[in-house]
Amino acid sequence: MTTRANIKITILQVLDRLPAAYTQRVSALRAEVSLDMSPSPGTADIDLAIRELEALRLITSTTCLITGERKYAITDAIVSIAALILIGFINYIIYRR
Repeated sequence: MTTRANIKITILQVLDRLPAAYTQRVSALRAEVSLDMSPSPGTADIDLAIRELEALRLITSTTCLITGERKYAITDAIVSIAALILIGFINYIIYRR
């Protein structure tokens, strides 16, 4: 698995630990991802992975109008994708020959 894929998985894991409907500041998200991975990825790599996950609509962001700070949360799309993967796996187990 590539480093970028590992960063994306770590971002999703960090956001998944939050209670439902909670958001996390980008600075805190970067810090947690850096702490969870060894070696720690650079800020640019984390930001790129965040943008890619947002483009896939697996995470969503809001921006504070006063401070301009971005906050991120996991979306329901990731739950749907996980369900589709599980259904595909179950079908594979049932119908393989």
